[in-house]
Amino acid sequence: MNDINFEEAMTRIEDIVKELENDNIDLDKSLKLFQEGMELSNKCYLVLNNVEKQSIKILNDNDIEKIKGDLSNEQ
Repeated sequence: MNDINFEEAMTRIEDIVKELENDNIDLDKSLKLFQEGMELSNKCYLVLNNVEKQSIKILNDNDIEKIKGDLSNEQ
């Protein structure tokens, strides 16, 4: 599961939800699917959290460069 990317994980989660909505699924399989879905959900959360941190860093770095540019234009 570590080699699956974000988009593949989201697609698999959607598939799991569809399977779990099936009335004919047994309890054991439901539990296994639920566990897989939770693991995929956690992986997606970690990926999104990392992207958010990177985005904030990029924005902060750009703000610093803008401030430096503004300061050099004042001189």
